[in-house]
Amino acid sequence: MDLTDDELAFLKAQELNPKDVFDWRGIPSRLRRAAIAQAGAELALGATCKNGHRLRTRSGHCVQCDTSKLAYQKRHRKNGYVYVAHSGSLQGVKVGFSTDDSAREGKINFDAYGGASDWNVVFRIRAAEGGRLEQETHVLLSRYRRDVEYNKDGSRQQARETFDCSPLRAVDAILDAIRSGNHAIKDHWIHPQLRSKK
Repeated sequence: MDLTDDELAFLKAQELNPKDVFDWRGIPSRLRRAAIAQAGAELALGATCKNGHRLRTRSGHCVQCDTSKLAYQKRHRKNGYVYVAHSGSLQGVKVGFSTDDSAREGKINFDAYGGASDWNVVFRIRAAEGGRLEQETHVLLSRYRRDVEYNKDGSRQQARETFDCSPLRAVDAILDAIRSGNHAIKDHWIHPQLRSKK
């Protein structure tokens, strides 16, 4: 593969190497995602962007112009837990993702996520691509979405993972996303009170 010195330096800075790049030049756009997934690569070598860069994310974004796209992609593919937390004061749920489920409840309560500090994790499931499962679940719950502003570390934040639905509805959305997205699931836990309602 004909990577330039600048591209090699970029890969090194991102803790990647040439083996993490798939050359999708010449492959029809409709086949690219499947090809890069099959190759197991993080980035693609493609046509140049307006700034002359060729390294792209799996979805085709220029990663050299915006490295946050790579961070998002890495999160998307991480192993971890998708969880449902319920807040009585908000009368809603949070559907989130974490690589460490043991500290998640304490963290979101400490941060007073969405302005609430009474979050209780009622369901969690470990998935090979937890970030992707979280995003697909958010899409399925989009009609229940409630963006809430709250203070975190002295500044206003937007809570984008809160939904006006029951915990059972959120769990069902996760299970629907698992079925439709062909997710590899490792283990799960459901709160006994929720289990009795299933």
